[in-house]
Amino acid sequence: MEEKKVKQIKWLMAGIIILLFIAGSAIVILNNKNITSLPTMDPETGIQRWISAVNTRDYHHLYTLAPDTIRQQVDEATFMQAQEGNPLLSSGNKITSYQVLNRTFVGNNATITAQLMLAIPGEGSGNLSKKFPLYIKFLETFEHGGWKVWTTEPG
Repeated sequence: MEEKKVKQIKWLMAGIIILLFIAGSAIVILNNKNITSLPTMDPETGIQRWISAVNTRDYHHLYTLAPDTIRQQVDEATFMQAQEGNPLLSSGNKITSYQVLNRTFVGNNATITAQLMLAIPGEGSGNLSKKFPLYIKFLETFEHGGWKVWTTEPG
């Protein structure tokens, strides 16, 4: 009878050790910086980085977000000049939200059509901003460890 209790205690202890091992492994995995970078596999991270660069008027970052094929066709200086007068990048304008309407994946490429909400500051005493929906098609390519983004007219 005593031997049976010892055997049960051993199995119970083994179970507890296994559970502690699994819990500890889960904590290490969730805190590992390499694992937390996995969301870059989602092309929406490219859109989020693009929106952030637009909102901060970071033209250099917008250029670096372009895929290699675009950067081979247009140098950064030409890209920067082309942004002058771009109403999306006008002072005070800000993209406040977006909603993915459609997405298509083919290999390392994604096409995402999204509705962006553009807030334009109001004029006059009320200073209420006006919001306008924009429909943009994002062409994305996964290269150099992240999603590279280019935009076109929706279609």
